[in-house]
Amino acid sequence: MSLCDSLGSVEYQDSYCSGIGCCQTSIPSGLKNCTVQLSSYCNHTLIMDFNPCSYAFIVEQGQFKFNSTSFQQLNSISQIPMVINWEIGDETCDIAAQKREDFACKADYSKCVNMNTNINGSGYICQCLPGYQGNPYLPHGCQDFDECKALNPCSIGSCENLDGNYSCKCPKGYKNDGTNKQSCIKDDPSNLLLIISLGVSGGFLVLLVGISLIYWRMQRRKFTKLKEQYFIQNGGLLLQEQLASQVGSVETTKIFTAEELEKATNNYHESRILGEGGYGIVYKGILLDSNRVVAIKKSKIGVPTQKEQFVNELIVLSQINHRNVQRCQTSEVHD
Repeated sequence: MSLCDSLGSVEYQDSYCSGIGCCQTSIPSGLKNCTVQLSSYCNHTLIMDFNPCSYAFIVEQGQFKFNSTSFQQLNSISQIPMVINWEIGDETCDIAAQKREDFACKADYSKCVNMNTNINGSGYICQCLPGYQGNPYLPHGCQDFDECKALNPCSIGSCENLDGNYSCKCPKGYKNDGTNKQSCIKDDPSNLLLIISLGVSGGFLVLLVGISLIYWRMQRRKFTKLKEQYFIQNGGLLLQEQLASQVGSVETTKIFTAEELEKATNNYHESRILGEGGYGIVYKGILLDSNRVVAIKKSKIGVPTQKEQFVNELIVLSQINHRNVQRCQTSEVHD
């Protein structure tokens, strides 16, 4: 209760009643019933001339600005804004959503909102999701809202309506702001130059890698053909044919690669030389796969006619079966 005996005694601060000469209070959260009533303690016998009337009302917060002349102005005011909130049931969204048949939010693009999260057992309401409008309590009640027609949000560029959203297509010289394509900002020329430079550099790098790969494949193919050519030229094919015609030659003689023989002879080191003949030099070799000591003869063919003699010599050595003579088990055809 408050009272005052003159208009000057009514106090207010920042458009709000201070409690002297007036009363103001907020409606507590969760209140479901509110009654406004005026009464007089002295049967209206002690009425002040400056304010012969009493006023009581409910108004939306922030919609009534109180000052010293409010008592005089209220006499001419017949309506003031007021918001009445309502809610469904006394359950929260999480609990109500578990009962699908009774859950009120039926629309596809709707959401449930708790009316007051600070009070246990408060109800809920339904709302359409942003970008949609309609009745969230009906199936298919929330429909896409065309922001382009209603709001025209793209001050620069053209607006494209999307399902539940929109996008601004920016003109030349502008770009999207990088958040959600809902606004355009002026493009920085330095960024465009950087993009072009990166694109050119990337294209050049791809081209360089492609050329290098093609060159490497061509050189590899050329090297393979050159090895095959030398293999045939220096009697390798003839040696294979001769060995294939000999019974049991596959088990007694093996043709190694040049790399394998170089490792076995320590790159044909002079300390590994055992002897020298007319068509080649004999080296001591150690096979890496079995650590077996073998004799490796490296050809020194000077003219094509000598390759047949060298091959025949290897065939003869591979067929020797004597305890004091080492059978030929490996050889290299020099290229």
